[in-house]
Amino acid sequence: RLGTGPRDANSDEREWAVNAILDRVAKRAAVSPAAIAYAWIMAHPARPIPLIGTQNVTHIRAAAASYSVALTREEWYEILVAGRGEKMP
Repeated sequence: RLGTGPRDANSDEREWAVNAILDRVAKRAAVSPAAIAYAWIMAHPARPIPLIGTQNVTHIRAAAASYSVALTREEWYEILVAGRGEKMP
C-alpha cells in the first residue's frame, strides 16, 4: 500500500492513518484508494506531477479515475495531517 515517507517510530501509525482516510474517501468517490492518492497529489498547492508506472494497467486506470475526484478541503487536509503525523501551524 502507501508509504508516507522516511521510517521512524510513528511511520507505521501514520501509514495506517493515511490508508484509512484514502479508503474512506475512495468509497465516497467510488474510485480506488490509489486514485484518491493521485487526486491528492494533483491538488497540492506546489503542483507536483505524479509519476505513474505505465507497465501496470491498474495504475493507469487509477490515474485516469483521479480526474473524476473532487476532494474537499477538509479531506485534503486530513490526508496531509495523517501523513505528517501532526497538524499544520
